[in-house]
Amino acid sequence: MRRRAPRITFDEIEHEIKDSILLCALKITTLYPTHFIKSSKYGLDEIICAIFKSAGVPVDALDLDEPKDRAKFFEEVKIAYQKALNDGMQICYPPILEHNIQKLSDAIKLSRVEALVLKFTVLLSFYEELRTVTDIAGADLSTTQAIKLISVLLDEDVEEIKIALNRESRLATSGLLRVEAYNKSLYNKIEVLSSGFVERMMSEHKNIYAVIKGILTATDAGTLDVGDYGHVQKNISVLLPLLKSSTEAPKGSNILIYGSPGTGKTELAKAISKAVGAKLYEVDYQDSALKALDADDRLRAFRLAQVIFENQSGVMLMFDEAEDVFRDEDRGGYANKTTQRDKAFVNRLLENANIPTIWLTNSVRMMDEAVLRRFDMVFELPIPPKKKRYQIIQDEAKELLDEKSINELSKYERLSPAVVAKTLRVVNSIKSNIDEPSAAAKMMIEDMLKAQGHDISEQKSASKLPSFYDPSLVNTDIDLSELARGIEGAKSARICLYGAPGTGKSAYGRWLSEYLEKPLILKKGSDLLSKWVGGTEKNIKSAFEEAFDESGILLFDEVDSFLMDRNSAQNNWEITQVNELLTQMEGFGGIFLATTNLMDNLDEASLRRFDAKVEFGYLKKEQALRLYLSCLKEVGLRASVDAKDAVKRLSHLTPGDFATVMRRNRFNKIKHADDFVTRLREEVDIKKDAKGSKMGFLAS
Repeated sequence: MRRRAPRITFDEIEHEIKDSILLCALKITTLYPTHFIKSSKYGLDEIICAIFKSAGVPVDALDLDEPKDRAKFFEEVKIAYQKALNDGMQICYPPILEHNIQKLSDAIKLSRVEALVLKFTVLLSFYEELRTVTDIAGADLSTTQAIKLISVLLDEDVEEIKIALNRESRLATSGLLRVEAYNKSLYNKIEVLSSGFVERMMSEHKNIYAVIKGILTATDAGTLDVGDYGHVQKNISVLLPLLKSSTEAPKGSNILIYGSPGTGKTELAKAISKAVGAKLYEVDYQDSALKALDADDRLRAFRLAQVIFENQSGVMLMFDEAEDVFRDEDRGGYANKTTQRDKAFVNRLLENANIPTIWLTNSVRMMDEAVLRRFDMVFELPIPPKKKRYQIIQDEAKELLDEKSINELSKYERLSPAVVAKTLRVVNSIKSNIDEPSAAAKMMIEDMLKAQGHDISEQKSASKLPSFYDPSLVNTDIDLSELARGIEGAKSARICLYGAPGTGKSAYGRWLSEYLEKPLILKKGSDLLSKWVGGTEKNIKSAFEEAFDESGILLFDEVDSFLMDRNSAQNNWEITQVNELLTQMEGFGGIFLATTNLMDNLDEASLRRFDAKVEFGYLKKEQALRLYLSCLKEVGLRASVDAKDAVKRLSHLTPGDFATVMRRNRFNKIKHADDFVTRLREEVDIKKDAKGSKMGFLAS
């Protein structure tokens, strides 16, 4: 939508412009008398009246509905028009507009007529009085009529005007002007780039780059280098040679980088331009008045950039929020008017671009597949892995955070560099006025993660192991300590841990992580499953890549949620996600654990890929008693003989039951040993497989 400059009165306009407006009014009224009569049917606009009165045409005393008065009016107009011509009156432009048009014309090689048309159009966009005058010629001009009107007003050959406004002209290909197909008034028929551009053309600036500010902005150097993006180094190693060749001899290369907000896409673009020795300009998303530019305006700005820099080497462009430009309504998005109107135009725009451009977007999900194919390279910038997150926090924190806090924060998988940088900058600015800057930074980061919808409590507990955990107190069909030693020697393993909930499967993964001194990458079914086609497969692949980068232990919890038997699959995606997991397992050289409560539901082929299947059962009576005594000691209680016997009589006990009772103790204190037993019994009683069975001993 076009925005108009604030209206001023005719008397407030500088003399030269007032004369220009008057001349246009007289010329149009003389040449288009029928249109004037139509426009005056419901009374003359006050500006029109003021204009004619300034020329000595007595409009107030005339009734234009009367033929005699109408004839007198047009006679007076002709006299005034002839006098204006005799006095040498012509359309004049503010000196600053003349100056800026000349700069722009020199930069993009406009012809004389193209420069003149652009100059007049800017004047038309800036002065409402001039727009009111040109409306006399009609509100529904065809393209032919609009071209003829401009030729009349500018005293230029109509064919020259036609050439200046055709699709192949510099005005059109640069996006500076666009001729609307539908019949409209002259102002709405010939659209100038943007209101911000008009305002800058009417203001004083040092050079052409200052003129186009609000359209294109030179970026700063950024604070990061490509080496800080080790988790996408493979992509960068291909990208840099491509862009290096493109910037040395200007030619189009379009690179699309996508990823969640805050992953560092903008900083990566800056780092890339720095690495190839290019000056980076951003296609602005808001004008000089800080008003958001729509997608159509931004595409036109992109076209202008192509023209401005077409013969320059060492220049790159950055186009952020590309999803607004390339959104496809057929894929669930709301298409902007350009892509909606002409997808072929957008495709040609990418194919014909002569300046290398990095396009940034949060998601490619809504983008037209035909558009995606036009990019030379497309890759995702994910959240950095834990090692990289640790390094980023450490670099940003300087003396603000201790090592313990840095380590804790780096465990948050969804913690983006942008959140870290912004938070620590804020805390650094106020650290002298707060008691515990480290605690404040940690709190602010966690609050931001919560606001973004991430489960902080789950992330905090993901790597924590109960203090009473002991592999010997887990009932399995294999010695877990011996298994750990074997994995340590082999350095790789694919193990399936199965059994009832709470039997210690996930806890063993945490214990193994501590035993081997390797980070645990824990992924639940909810972390991996996606509602988008192909999303689950992508998440599975990313999880294995993260584990590889971190040299960590990868644990898939609740693997049955996506590793179902393919023979019972009802949808194609159920098969493809199983296939993806099997592929990743085959190619993974590290330690992979998978847990499930539903062993019978797993795909048979996947089971053969596991080096070992370890069953976790309910606690044996001796294990239950030892665990009970260990927990009592931790809470400072002693067990009676009756309490010990009661524990040994409980069936279907799991380490998870003890963990639940201990967590409850934090806010509901255990009163005595028998109270502990009661709480354990309550946990047992709610289990489906324990209901209806007699209390008794498990097989030892």
